[in-house]
Amino acid sequence: MRAVGEEDLELVWVHDGIERNGVSVYLEGEGPFPAEREVQLIRFADLRPGGSSSDGGDAGWSVTWVAGPAGSPNHNPAQAAANGRVGIGMTALAPGETLDLPGHGGPRLAVVIAGTATVEVEGGPTGLGPLDALHCQAAAACTLGNRGSAPLWVLWVDEAGRAGG
Repeated sequence: MRAVGEEDLELVWVHDGIERNGVSVYLEGEGPFPAEREVQLIRFADLRPGGSSSDGGDAGWSVTWVAGPAGSPNHNPAQAAANGRVGIGMTALAPGETLDLPGHGGPRLAVVIAGTATVEVEGGPTGLGPLDALHCQAAAACTLGNRGSAPLWVLWVDEAGRAGG
């Protein structure tokens, strides 16, 4: 991956846990190299968020780039890449709206991309701003609220539940 132009790039990297520690093999040369599937490019502009356009307007919407484990939402079944280990999407909330992050059998990470959120943590409200994250354990149900005056964009990552735990 390389940034193009003079602007800074903020990259959120998600590893889907498909390999054990210490067994990675880095191949050099022109390839092709063996792979379960080729790289799949899914552009944000090609996703049609439910309830609105993806233009950043005030209406709430959700998109899914990677359709994850059972219980993880898939708002774009025709476009989302399939992966049983991790689901990745984004939800936008208008001011005053809330987002329930119900337990789905695995941990969930919610990263604020734009706007400000409020979440109940340890008995009191806590504010989250851009690039702040909330990690919810498998059984926990978490709720984020947009208490700001601008749309709140939240990137979510759902992990598959672990066997026996």
